[in-house]
Amino acid sequence: MSTRPSLELRQSQSLVMTQQLQQSIKMLQMSAIDLQEFVLTEVQRNPLLSLGDGDGEARETEWEAAPGEDGATAQLDTNEESWWGEGAEDHAAERRYEIGSDFDGTAGDVIEQRYSEAPSLREHVRAQINPLIADAAERLIALHLTDMLDDNGYLLEDTRGLAQALGTDEASIERLIRRLQACEPTGVFARDLKECLRLQLEERHLLTPVTVAFLTHMHLLAEGESKKLAKLCGMDDSGFQETLALIRTLNPKPGNRYGSERVETMIPDVLVKRGPDRQWRVEVNPDALPKVLVNRQYHDVIHAKVTSRDDRKFVNEQLSHANWLVKALDQRASNMLKVATEIVRWQKDFLERGIHYLKPMKLSDIAAAAQVHESTVSRISAQKYMATPRGTFEMKYFFSTSVGGEDGEGSSNRVIMHEIKHMIAAESPDDILSDDTIARILKERGMDVARRTVVKYRQQLDIPSSVDRRKQKKPIN
Repeated sequence: MSTRPSLELRQSQSLVMTQQLQQSIKMLQMSAIDLQEFVLTEVQRNPLLSLGDGDGEARETEWEAAPGEDGATAQLDTNEESWWGEGAEDHAAERRYEIGSDFDGTAGDVIEQRYSEAPSLREHVRAQINPLIADAAERLIALHLTDMLDDNGYLLEDTRGLAQALGTDEASIERLIRRLQACEPTGVFARDLKECLRLQLEERHLLTPVTVAFLTHMHLLAEGESKKLAKLCGMDDSGFQETLALIRTLNPKPGNRYGSERVETMIPDVLVKRGPDRQWRVEVNPDALPKVLVNRQYHDVIHAKVTSRDDRKFVNEQLSHANWLVKALDQRASNMLKVATEIVRWQKDFLERGIHYLKPMKLSDIAAAAQVHESTVSRISAQKYMATPRGTFEMKYFFSTSVGGEDGEGSSNRVIMHEIKHMIAAESPDDILSDDTIARILKERGMDVARRTVVKYRQQLDIPSSVDRRKQKKPIN
């Protein structure tokens, strides 16, 4: 039996990622400064685009708890006209965009190359936070503090003001900073040079009374009082030179060996304010919003003057690309507002009551509420900052995993670990809590957690069993 070659025609469907679609996706996750640079490059290369004076108006939503339901339901009212005004569909009109990103106009390759060459200090520290900090509230603070690091690795944040804003105590912030000081590079999260060097000596097990005294009076070196410093440390000349040589092996700027990260004054992408009558107002920040203008009249003038087919094609392509940019920026701003609004709706208790009321929240939760894809939420929440009465946070910080609860919402695993840790810390020697008791108390608080889960979280927190704790806390006669 012989086979003959045949010709078949088959029809299939496939999704083609056009260059503009790829660029639109990249724009979603650009930071404010990246997007500003990207838009500036587009304006420079396209004669039909120009920048306005940047006095944009805020695009906003208002969300208010329904009367008598204490926030159980909400009404969301989006006022498009308050932002766009009349003629929003006319591409010749001025269009205002809330911008919050940092992108090189030659496209993503340059930026991706810049960030792939070497991780920045903050990126390096953020990668260590998840395994180090289990508690949801502490992790949010830790990530916020990481953003406050300068390029040398020092933390210059006012812990007292931070504690007041977040609704917690200063001692808790200080304990967290001490835990963060275990991150690499050693010396990071120090508040000054002395603390930075002390952390490095501590890691080497060289923090002795002599080295402590040396660091305490180290300012005498700059004043040329070496002999006075040696005397205060109780050292002879040989001992002083040896200690000085040791100190010189330490790194006063531990963050410098990491890739550089451009640090400009951070302008939040979204503003969250408490309005009258219990309303939360969410708006895209107008200060991060350059105006982009498409000059259709200029297009008509040029199009009427050019005669060659190639020139006409070029002019039409520039108009098409300008109109695409307008629509892409519009879509980005709209999606960012939707996502931010749902985050505020979800984290209402955190905004009103403090850091310990942070709710578990997943990408799928916000995607369903905002009616966008999870990937859109992921891209929008990255590198976008939200200014709230509690502080300014990257949107992605609010997302965490959860454990099921009776109400169906569940509680963040890190919140549960926080509760377990504080319950055990507060127990008295005469009333040591068993794992069963802890599970029962958590259930009474609306966290339906099995005993085995309590055991797992307790072990992750490196907390001994109730039997061992009872022995440790037993009074010595």
